[in-house]
Amino acid sequence: FSREIEKKMWPLPVSSLYMCGNSSVETLRKLGILTIKDLALADPGILEAHLKSHGRLLWQYANGIDDSPVITHPVKAKCIGNSITLSRDALTAGQAKTALLSLSESVASRLRAARQQALSESIEIKYADFQTVSHQTTFSVPVDSDRTIYETACRLFDEIWSQAPIR
Repeated sequence: FSREIEKKMWPLPVSSLYMCGNSSVETLRKLGILTIKDLALADPGILEAHLKSHGRLLWQYANGIDDSPVITHPVKAKCIGNSITLSRDALTAGQAKTALLSLSESVASRLRAARQQALSESIEIKYADFQTVSHQTTFSVPVDSDRTIYETACRLFDEIWSQAPIR
């Protein structure tokens, strides 16, 4: 374990460590573990008592230990998606569907570039009041067509849009 890594990583808060989410950060805070250095120097047994096997994993990461195999080939994406936040609220279905067209073209292009096809599609609408709704469907055959993805997005949109302004 290099001294250089210790100098750069150990002063950082535990929240900066890969796989250390809010719940783990809170548990570690209660144990007085605030930095990656605190975690690296902690007793792994105590970490396991409070965080189970995840505590051991975090301790290993803090100490630069990872026995996972190195993946040397590209991994097929499980999900290809896209989203935007509009610069102003969309008030009509037409305005929203203009955004859906751009998103559909982008997703279809990325699917084709990855030589993949979609088996399902989902949309999420965030309203101006920040409430969100989502809807999804499964295709009977895999798709990568702009038109099919767009038409499906429009159908899903029509099925859930409440007519409220969209952000």
